[in-house]
Amino acid sequence: MYIEFNGNPCGKSTGDCVIRAISVVENTSWRKVYLSLCVEGYDECTFGDDNKTWDKYLKSLGYRRFNLPDVKSYKLSDFANSHKQGSYIVGTGTHAVAVVNGDIIDSWDSSGDTPIYYYTKTSDGGDS
Repeated sequence: MYIEFNGNPCGKSTGDCVIRAISVVENTSWRKVYLSLCVEGYDECTFGDDNKTWDKYLKSLGYRRFNLPDVKSYKLSDFANSHKQGSYIVGTGTHAVAVVNGDIIDSWDSSGDTPIYYYTKTSDGGDS
């Protein structure tokens, strides 16, 4: 199920999908995630929305990345339907979105996008 939500305090919904997705899954403010990614980006000499930067940030919080099979017919709605429990940050290659207990939480309906990887919090961290 798609739930429309935009945590951006200025109501914008472009260029900040990583911040919005992390803030939903971490249940924290958009501004706190933004600043945390800025600090991480500063340390890495990149922007906070750089894939390597937010990957490192999520791993520091205990997340682990899992790749999905390269199947174009598999959509974000399929991922959500098969992940009815738990919180996930799902990447499509051009977008990041929160999926919580089977719900796609985003500022627009991205359920037709093709997911290629996801992050979820684990006890052991690491990369897959």
